[in-house]
Amino acid sequence: MKIEARGIAVRLGGATILDGVDIGIAPGEFVGLIGPNGAGKTTLLTVLARLRMPDGGQLLYDGRPAGALGRTALARRLAYLAQGTQVDWPLAAEDVVALGRLPHAGRFGPADSAADRRAVETAMAAADIAHFAGRPVTTLSGGERMRVLLARALAVEAEILLADEPVAALDPYHQLKVMELLAGAARAGLGVVAVLHDLTLASRFCDRLVLLDGGRVKADGTPGEVLTDAEIGSAYGVASLFGAHDGTRYVLPWRRIDDQAAE
Repeated sequence: MKIEARGIAVRLGGATILDGVDIGIAPGEFVGLIGPNGAGKTTLLTVLARLRMPDGGQLLYDGRPAGALGRTALARRLAYLAQGTQVDWPLAAEDVVALGRLPHAGRFGPADSAADRRAVETAMAAADIAHFAGRPVTTLSGGERMRVLLARALAVEAEILLADEPVAALDPYHQLKVMELLAGAARAGLGVVAVLHDLTLASRFCDRLVLLDGGRVKADGTPGEVLTDAEIGSAYGVASLFGAHDGTRYVLPWRRIDDQAAE
């Protein structure tokens, strides 16, 4: 499924959150959605997932108005991982992952077909949570719950995955593991969009970056094209260090520009 957003505008409480945003998402690419706090990243993700109706602009799925695709069909083709790790019910981790199969089963209940079981097991192994499959999610750490919720999204076996800060609660080992997982899934044909704050991870793993600032797309391109000293300085107000290791470019936000100017 290909997603096209054209001229998307969102206004909340008199404030403009998104202002004329154009973005396209295709299967087989890993897109990092970056930008400072309040730039509109989460809002844009919810619009792309059709969880929020924009105040202006047009959202297309495969070239057709998004509303033409029914809710069940959309739930099978697009998976959404929300920000945060709040889980209110003490379900076993495996049962939470199995909820990702609901769009296919059409009912509430544990996965019971061979395809469901295979999808759940594969997703749990990919997210490195198989060893606590039977534990209530309410007993897990924030990072462990995030991996359970990621596995639930992967179990959908959708064509597009929209993930809001999927590595924010994770330790360095699992940050790398999840980024490798998402990059590998994109290479296998999944379209992945992830809101990211770590510019080094974004630079290393993403095929493409979309930089939002003030509700508008400030830059859209390869990590090398987007993560320049000028773009980072303008959007984030920081000066960065750049380098390369094992043939991969990296960027390290190093100093606030206002501090630098004061010296």
